[in-house]
Amino acid sequence: MSKLSSHDRSAILWLLLGGFMFGIGWVIGLAQLWQSASWHWFDKLLGTLFWPGGLATGVFLFAFALGDDPLTILVGLLVPIATALHLAWRASQRAP
Repeated sequence: MSKLSSHDRSAILWLLLGGFMFGIGWVIGLAQLWQSASWHWFDKLLGTLFWPGGLATGVFLFAFALGDDPLTILVGLLVPIATALHLAWRASQRAP
């Protein structure tokens, strides 16, 4: 994953953690994701849909709104992390 550009790293971090900044950071990451040539349209769609808000959605929605079921909380946290890892892997595959 060392082949990632700083722009790609920034996009992934904003997507993952930007939701904690009232969602503004996540929107910044989303804009960077869609502007980058490092990902195919499918990867961009994946980064957009799983989860909007990144980890903040997992923490707030799944942990607080849907109850304290450990499996639900785990899914809420693992999905955005897995998405970020996928985006990092795909961007490193496309890097020159």
